[in-house]
Amino acid sequence: MKTNQQKRENYNQKMCGKIPYGFTNDYMFRAVFQKNERALKGLLSAVLGIPREEIISCEITNPIILGNAIDDKTCILDIRLLLNYGKKVNLEMQIGNIGNWPKRSLYYTCNMYVDLHSGEDYTNTLPCIHIGFINSSPFSDYHEFFSKYQLINSENGHVYSGDFTLIMIQLDQLECVSEETKKSDIYRWTKLFMATEWEEVLKMAEESEELKEAVVTLRNLTEDEQVKLQCMARQRYEADRKSIFMSGEEKGRKEGRLEGIRALILDNLEEKKTEEQIVEKLMKRFTLSQKEAEELLCKYAE
Repeated sequence: MKTNQQKRENYNQKMCGKIPYGFTNDYMFRAVFQKNERALKGLLSAVLGIPREEIISCEITNPIILGNAIDDKTCILDIRLLLNYGKKVNLEMQIGNIGNWPKRSLYYTCNMYVDLHSGEDYTNTLPCIHIGFINSSPFSDYHEFFSKYQLINSENGHVYSGDFTLIMIQLDQLECVSEETKKSDIYRWTKLFMATEWEEVLKMAEESEELKEAVVTLRNLTEDEQVKLQCMARQRYEADRKSIFMSGEEKGRKEGRLEGIRALILDNLEEKKTEEQIVEKLMKRFTLSQKEAEELLCKYAE
């Protein structure tokens, strides 16, 4: 039987090295901030620029039973909450494929906004905020650590309505921020989320009580076998989805290349080009050997 000293030494060893499931695991992210309201208020204060003392209430409206299996087709890992009884917030960690992020975030925000009871007056709609921690920008020509979108007049910048706010925090831009941004609370939270070693998060926990609350909760949940199983399932799901996406992308490239070859052959046959001319074009444009070009010509010329 282990002594108390041995138990403490064993526990300290677990708090060293790589974190098995950190904040970028969407299940662990959800679990930590559902479990610890003080940490949640600290995060909301940092993202929304609201003084911590002004956040009176942040009621989660879609709680889950931590450790229970979830359906991958649902949006259950997004945290929906009512802030100060007057604003709806959708908060999520998303590091998977975000090619559809603008439509996805708009859909979630609109869905929250129109959540009225039958016959209820439009004046009862509450402002809605969508907050997404994402791995990279959904826009190929635009990259920024923190960005905030609202409905505005495109000519003069006048805000049409403050009821829709979409916030993106790009994790891959963490190391590109200004020295001034590095002093901000949102930078500290994002740096905590990106940490992969226990030594790093334990050091960061000393910077504020809210960060400490998040780290302590992460540490405790790491010891929960049921929560660990769900984190593992989410990690496996994301890996499988990435593999399927890459396979589909590769298949698409191959099919597109073959379609290009077929079009070249048919167009040149229609123009009465000789077989030698077509083979030469295939070899040059698609980097094919003479044998490969001749076989493809034979295949598509039939």
